Amino acid sequence: MHRWVLVLVCACSARKADRPKDAPDAVAAWHALRDRIPGRWIATTGESTVPVSFQIISGDSVILETFGRPGRETATAYHLDGAGLLATHYCAQGNQPGLRMQAGDAEHPQLALVDVTGQDAGESVLVEVSFDLPSDVGFDRTEVYREPGGALARTVWHFAPA
Repeated sequence: MHRWVLVLVCACSARKADRPKDAPDAVAAWHALRDRIPGRWIATTGESTVPVSFQIISGDSVILETFGRPGRETATAYHLDGAGLLATHYCAQGNQPGLRMQAGDAEHPQLALVDVTGQDAGESVLVEVSFDLPSDVGFDRTEVYREPGGALARTVWHFAPA
């Protein structure tokens, strides 16, 4: 049993050591997101309008985003991991990309793909999410998906209060 515990401790230490350096202001970005985005929003592009809600859950430690209409909703959970800002996206396609803040600042956090689970051939995967939070009235979020053939599809969503 002691040997098993030792293996787990070593695996956890190695995982933390292998993490990329986070943007120095990931904690500030977390606070900016937590303070500015909770509530109900309407997200629009030139072609689509989608209802979105953000709520603080789990003892003020997670921002849960629900995006879309019933039956095709996706969810993204944003949270801190030490000094890192992480997100797990639960896609309607059935895959779950994990992202980590790699660049940006408190008003412009940029999270990039670290890993993905549940991805089947022929599915797109979210590889980047960034926010532009300069005003108290609304904000923009940019999503970048990698299509099955490798092409990148970029969408800018404009968020206004619902």
